[in-house]
Amino acid sequence: MIVRRSAMVDLPRVFDVLAPRLSDEYLTAERYQRYAQATFEDAFRKAKNGFRKAIRENRADTLLQNDAPLAIVRWQIQHGEAHTGFASPEIFFAARHVRFMAAYVRGLQKRLGNVPLVASNWSGRADVQRWFEVLGYEFAMELGPAKVFLLRPL
Repeated sequence: MIVRRSAMVDLPRVFDVLAPRLSDEYLTAERYQRYAQATFEDAFRKAKNGFRKAIRENRADTLLQNDAPLAIVRWQIQHGEAHTGFASPEIFFAARHVRFMAAYVRGLQKRLGNVPLVASNWSGRADVQRWFEVLGYEFAMELGPAKVFLLRPL
């Protein structure tokens, strides 16, 4: 796998095969944060627009496998922390990709000035905490239905 800055052409290639667990998570987040009656289409459109904006502002990387986009990671620096977002198909959650992702997030953290990385997860899945721990994150807090994870600077 390799990493490059995201391009707009990556967006449909990832979102057209988005993992159902991420679609569900986007909907939960939208309903909790903004609009209780949000539909799947509302949440999907909002998430995709957030990634589109990050790509335009050079705040997104695409993880490629065999020259095909496999995942997009975006970030936004706020209050000295980099808040991250993620989009991928289900196959990205395989062990070999998670190991690559662990190295990637440390590299991203270094590129961003060794700031803490913050990831919020809106899924009720039991395996989420273990996934973040493998990446090097630690559980920080619960915020409503979200679990917030922190990757401390080295």
